[in-house]
Amino acid sequence: ENDLLRLDVVPALGGKIVRLLDKKNGVDLMLPPKSVFKRLEGGYEAYVVEQPGGTEFLGVLYESSIEGNTISLRGSSPEGREITRQFTLDGNRLLLKTSVRNTTDQPLPIKICERPQFPLRDFKDVHIAFEQVGGGAIALDAKDFSINWAELSKKYIGKDLPSGQVVFNLKNTSITNRFDPEKLEMLHVFNNGGFTEMISLELHGKPMTLQTNETTSFEQSWTID
Repeated sequence: ENDLLRLDVVPALGGKIVRLLDKKNGVDLMLPPKSVFKRLEGGYEAYVVEQPGGTEFLGVLYESSIEGNTISLRGSSPEGREITRQFTLDGNRLLLKTSVRNTTDQPLPIKICERPQFPLRDFKDVHIAFEQVGGGAIALDAKDFSINWAELSKKYIGKDLPSGQVVFNLKNTSITNRFDPEKLEMLHVFNNGGFTEMISLELHGKPMTLQTNETTSFEQSWTID
């Protein structure tokens, strides 16, 4: 916690962020976790290879420590991947880093995915904007999302990927998400207002295979104004 932000992380829920409080506006930016479809939706989670709820999400037992303004979680997946997650508050920025090391004597596939879920308090105010790797701008507003299930999900890959920055406006707060586009395979924007009242901006890292003792990581930052 600092003068601008408060971060709550639960190691026993796979390192899920359950609250990110914007003190300036008195608003929790994360959807509060709740049980939906027999799983715990809400908050912010990272996972490796398996889909959310799989063995490598809730199956990781983390040990936690705090040093200065950084929370560190360390644990191992059932498949032998050593996973380290770090959350750092720096003024109005939240820095996120997920690292994975292959601790086995066999090659292991790796794909790091980051899945934040934001609450739709007032859907008409939601706005998402980014520049494409291939050129051009993307702007999404409430009118771009249909009530039809198939049209709630928008996936961007290849030349349509963001060039390293996505700006997300939710009511009175703006979140600028920065990352390395070279490590990104897909941006998945998903709105599920009817069931969970949330919108998710998922970052899917490029799949790769780690050799024994090899490490990879995915980093991003959120600037909150």
